[in-house]
Formats: sequence, C-alpha cells, structure tokens
Amino acid sequence: MEKAKVTAKWIKKYFGKRLSVGYCAMQSLLRYEDPICFTCGGSGWNSDNYYFHKYDLLISTGYNPVSGTIKTDCDLIDKYEKQARAVIESPCSDFNSRERKAFSVSQLLDKFLQEVTK
Repeated sequence: MEKAKVTAKWIKKYFGKRLSVGYCAMQSLLRYEDPICFTCGGSGWNSDNYYFHKYDLLISTGYNPVSGTIKTDCDLIDKYEKQARAVIESPCSDFNSRERKAFSVSQLLDKFLQEVTK
C-alpha cells in the first residue's frame, strides 16, 4: 500500500489522539505495520504515521514527528520495544516463523496500545 504525503496541520485536524515518538523508538513494534501517510519539511522526510482504528490513535514517528496529544512514556515504549526486538531476533526454525513473529509482535503492540490509551 502506498502511503500518502500529508501536512502536520492535516494530521492535527483529523486525528485527535496522537502519540509522538522519535525516530526508531518503536521500530520493532511497528515492523509489521504499514504507515498510512508521511510528512515532509524543508529538509526532506519528517515522519511516518500509523493509524490504529481499534484505539482511534495515530502514532507519528520520525526525525520531526507530528506533535502528540498523549504523553509519551519512554519507559513503557522501551519495555514493549525490548520484548518485540527479542521476538524478531529469535532464531528462525521453519518457513512459518515470520508469520508467527509478526503475530507475536502484533499482540505486543496491541498490549502497548491498550496501556497507552487507558
């Protein structure tokens, strides 16, 4: 799926709940997700943006992510990011291991989103 180029102003207008995180802060948790859009600035790419309909939440991640409306809890991000990285880096034992890893990481992401939005 191709992601759309949008402005930060557009994101702020249409997405009320936003979590802003730095570049690569959630790379393992978001590894199997597709961003819906990206933003650019004068010096190029600023952020990728992921929307989670179940939680009505947009996560903006990049060098200059769109400002968030939910407080970023770095310890919580680190907790789930480390678990997701461990799943991804575990040795592959068979052909279906990628799908199992993707499923395990998506479950961790769902738990993270539950905590962030409670």
